[in-house]
Amino acid sequence: GRQITPHEACDDGNGVVSDGCTNCQIDLGWACTGGSLYSPSVCKTICGDGRQITPHEACDDGNGLVSDGCTECKIDRGWACTGGSVSSSSVCKPICGDGIQITSHEPCDDENNVASDGCTNCQIDLGWACTGGSLYSPSVCKTICGDGRQITPHEACDDKNNVVSDGCTNCQIDIGWACTGGSLYSPSVCKTICG
Repeated sequence: GRQITPHEACDDGNGVVSDGCTNCQIDLGWACTGGSLYSPSVCKTICGDGRQITPHEACDDGNGLVSDGCTECKIDRGWACTGGSVSSSSVCKPICGDGIQITSHEPCDDENNVASDGCTNCQIDLGWACTGGSLYSPSVCKTICGDGRQITPHEACDDKNNVVSDGCTNCQIDIGWACTGGSLYSPSVCKTICG
């Protein structure tokens, strides 16, 4: 526990390997301070150096940025980090489908991995609008009625307008009318039923 300079870079008073000071030399990814003839060195990992020291750091992405997946060597809410080691930095990505919307990376996150429900792979589906997503609540997605994109089975028709009683009102077929041709890429055409 007595650091003898210049022969010892550190001395933490124990023989534990990979704790920051091994064989009186500072381990890769660590910084040691305070060693003297009267007190041992105190060693801590260097957070943000791109070297993940497990179990002391859950991640280390090589920067000091906040809310990028790894902040102060802890994994941010809604993120997953992989690949970190003493020789490589962690790679962090938002977890799609967990209901935690990382707005800088996910236009939506509706807390599932169901395709064509408004939010597929954390991207807003064509003909849908998603609102309300945050770090604490999932996105809520609804079809856009009146945009000319019929989303079956949620819309019986979509004639590309919001005119009432023209055959398709609020994306439902009016009584006495028939609507055909509506799809994701073309509006419904509505005509009165004769007879």
